[in-house]
Amino acid sequence: MVCGGIRDVESHVLCADLGSHLVAVAPYVTDQHCRSQLDHSLCRRLSDTGSAAGDERYFSRQVHLLSPVDRAVAGTQRLTLHTSDLSHINAYLTAQYPRGRERLVRHAGREVWFITGVGRGLGHGIAETVLRSGRTVLGTVRRDGDAADLREKYGDRICLVTADVTDQRSVSAAVAAAVDVFGRIDVLVNNAGYTLVSGIEDATDQQIRDQFETNTFGTMSVTRQVLPVMRKQSSGRIIMVSSVAGASAAPGMGYYAATKHAIEGFAESLSKEVADLGIKVSIVQPGLFRTDTLGSSMQSTTPSDVYERSVGNLLSALTGLSGSQPGDPSRLGDALITLVEEENPPLRVPIDPGATGSVRGRLEQQLAELDEWGPKLATEPIG
Repeated sequence: MVCGGIRDVESHVLCADLGSHLVAVAPYVTDQHCRSQLDHSLCRRLSDTGSAAGDERYFSRQVHLLSPVDRAVAGTQRLTLHTSDLSHINAYLTAQYPRGRERLVRHAGREVWFITGVGRGLGHGIAETVLRSGRTVLGTVRRDGDAADLREKYGDRICLVTADVTDQRSVSAAVAAAVDVFGRIDVLVNNAGYTLVSGIEDATDQQIRDQFETNTFGTMSVTRQVLPVMRKQSSGRIIMVSSVAGASAAPGMGYYAATKHAIEGFAESLSKEVADLGIKVSIVQPGLFRTDTLGSSMQSTTPSDVYERSVGNLLSALTGLSGSQPGDPSRLGDALITLVEEENPPLRVPIDPGATGSVRGRLEQQLAELDEWGPKLATEPIG
């Protein structure tokens, strides 16, 4: 479908009155000021063109959106949102938007990274390193205004999209934005997540579900929606940001470690499924990097008395370490670039500080247990 009568609305919103329905898209609308004027702009400009929808009755109608990534991958497909959902329009772009085509030309030849959770922490550090290297970034943020410093410093080489990895619709919108603004997705970095420190008995059901929704199911959702784009390209790199907890779980880290173990199993299986499709998967297990992971972004429960010595001691140690972790987040970005540049990257690799020693110790323990207990518990003779 080719939209007719497309008009630029306040340089942010595009409208097409197709008679039977409206098409509306809004590139780069991530700031609250633009979004607050979205409804008024649509109404006023449609009124200027004589559209029957150009009055207050418009707000009781539906807005039909075309998702460019769906067109590219599965043919023309129409998505419908009620106007009460206009906040989600911000990530949808149209393939007919001239400025979008200009961006594609301007960014041609640049590697495109799709990074979740660039508002702060590891994601922010990774994004800045990638941008500094001359690449381009589509970064997801949780709130308008997050990572504004990256936008100011690197201009249109970074596109910020407000998205929640637990919301499938906003993830789809972010993927569509990446394809329309930059034309492709070369590298996916699944970084979004947070740490829950709690004894197994102390966490609430909701805390457990929320941890898995973000760290595990959110990561799976982003991956599943980026995969069709990479399959169409016959190329792509997927990096799962796990944790040293994905290899060795400390007391109080049971649920967090479980989310990372789940993602590592998911990624290992995925790597074998896409091996013949030009797509490569790597799992990185970072150690202690200097972010707010142990501060404002960490959630915790008060340990029960019986778990004070195990969980309580770890929680105190982590809290005291917040802000003084030895690792520089930008160095993690350097490590990821090195991985992406490798023709045959490893499936799983720890990244210091601290991670390599922890993972090595866990593997040595596992081998020792295998040597000792394998023969004792074997149901058939070994050798």
